[in-house]
Amino acid sequence: FSPRGLPLIGECDWNDGLSSAGDKMHGESVWLAHFLHLVLHEITGLLERLKREPHRVKSYRASTAKLFKALNKHGWDGQWFWRATTDEGAVLGARRCRDGRIFLNAQTWAVIANSAPPARLHRAMRSARRLLYKPYGALLLYPGYSTPDASIGYLTQYASGLRENGGVYTHAAVWTIMAEALLGN
Repeated sequence: FSPRGLPLIGECDWNDGLSSAGDKMHGESVWLAHFLHLVLHEITGLLERLKREPHRVKSYRASTAKLFKALNKHGWDGQWFWRATTDEGAVLGARRCRDGRIFLNAQTWAVIANSAPPARLHRAMRSARRLLYKPYGALLLYPGYSTPDASIGYLTQYASGLRENGGVYTHAAVWTIMAEALLGN
């Protein structure tokens, strides 16, 4: 974890195209924070149902609450969740970014993991609808990177709008359907 309480991205997380964001083990992953929030919550529920390992239940519950707080304090950009930071501290997926301003998975997984207050979940998905939904599918990020950036990873080497650089990525698009369904849409 980073000093701010967010998981480190390392050489990548789900999106292996962010292959250089955390090579030096300083970059953070907001998507991984959402995912870990869900995993901790589910394991805690399972242990409670099995009436086993109460010390782990207590520890996991505390870790989940700490992660929720860090995620919402540091990963929220006002309209959506940013995606990650690089080793140098550059934020990926923030409103101020020229390229890669918003990433799909950081929004959908907030909903899937229920890792933010309800109003924030709805706002993040409204932003995703406005910026990422296209007639042919939901884009993985927008706008695509126009210049290769070695500090981010190989996804910036694809042409803007292709593959991980702002294209439609099928299973990420399926997570979009799941998130919309969880919101009742």
